[in-house]
Amino acid sequence: MDMLTLLTVNLSVSLIMTLTMSGLYLSNRQELCLAHWAAAGAGFFANSLLSLIHTQDPLPYWLGPPLGNALLVGCYLFFYSGISHYLKQPVQTAHMLGLLIVVYLLNMTQFAQSEYLHRMVLNFPLLICINLLTLRRVLQARLTQMRATVMVFFAVMAANMLQLLIRFVFFTLQLNGVVGPEDYPLLHESGTMAVLLFMLTTMTSCMLLLVRQKTLQLQQQAETDALTGWLNRQSLEQRLHTEWQRCRRMQQPFSLLVFDMTISNRLMTVMAIKPATRCCARSVSRLLLNFGTMTCSFASAARNFWSACLASIKRNCS
Repeated sequence: MDMLTLLTVNLSVSLIMTLTMSGLYLSNRQELCLAHWAAAGAGFFANSLLSLIHTQDPLPYWLGPPLGNALLVGCYLFFYSGISHYLKQPVQTAHMLGLLIVVYLLNMTQFAQSEYLHRMVLNFPLLICINLLTLRRVLQARLTQMRATVMVFFAVMAANMLQLLIRFVFFTLQLNGVVGPEDYPLLHESGTMAVLLFMLTTMTSCMLLLVRQKTLQLQQQAETDALTGWLNRQSLEQRLHTEWQRCRRMQQPFSLLVFDMTISNRLMTVMAIKPATRCCARSVSRLLLNFGTMTCSFASAARNFWSACLASIKRNCS
């Protein structure tokens, strides 16, 4: 595939990524991560468009490599900031813009203008560091209920960092005269293809993370009692079975405490159903402080409360 075709494909894919993320954000403005991923797609689009124009008709230097490299770094930064917003740990946009200005100015130096390899050596370590920061942030979040999705994300980021590292080592060796450009021509031509694959895989992995999060939220809402915030009857059997099996494996006692809050009828004549039910839930929670470690609580019919207690039951309880 020639360079012109690759750039055209990159332009099309980045446009699809931008429109998809923008459309999803407009339909759910609470998810700011989608806006940042749309900005990353827009950066890829601008980078591909600039490269396509520069290939056909060379632009002035200040509009060529410096701006293209700053746009590419910006894509990685917006991808990182989108992940940060997804994990509810937003980053300062001003810091990102300041870093992009620094990247642009570095690419405007005489050192960067003298040789394209110098620009590679300047920009590649920064891209690798942003990838590492993104991966570190996701792994530190400990998304235990999303292990399969996180593994896909990890594979995407690891593969991208590996290709960046291999190309960085090769360009460094070439800069020092150890190898020549004719030794590994594929590494010179693979940059545009790597950007294309990175766009496709990151868009897919980001969508997987978001879909899995929404699935877990819907599942939690379906299993939670709206008045008390405790688990409802639909999850009672499955959760109790899970706790029972875990107690058997760990050889620990398992206790099921049932509280029948008959006082709730009198409370409901004095106050509304919602405050009366919450009052009963708080009362049961205080009673449970006298018992061991509570692993899960269930509420049913607004007056019967179940609590499954695991591990030690205090000996002085009666």
